[in-house]
Amino acid sequence: LGSGALVQGGLCSDTYQALFQLTNGSYTGPGPHAVRCPAGCHTTIDVTGGVTAPGAVGLFGCQTYHEASSVCAAAIHAGVLGGDESGVVTVLQSFESKLQHEGCHQSGVT
Repeated sequence: LGSGALVQGGLCSDTYQALFQLTNGSYTGPGPHAVRCPAGCHTTIDVTGGVTAPGAVGLFGCQTYHEASSVCAAAIHAGVLGGDESGVVTVLQSFESKLQHEGCHQSGVT
């Protein structure tokens, strides 16, 4: 990302879909997009396949994540950020069509 890149987000619950989907259903472009993740997002990840607790965020996939997944949870799962670290992560849109996003265990998250 260039030094003048616009950084989006700032919440553990921010998803690619919420940050970059336009009102007509298309996306702002494949990226790269910069998303700011606060520290402590590892405590909000719900790996049961649905958001069940207040403030919990969903995570769907492994290396390639569904657009409804928390960007910060995906960064922790992929090992880009440590669980209690904050930082800016780079997100790219995949044009791979998937009917399902299978999960896996990595970086202490299943």
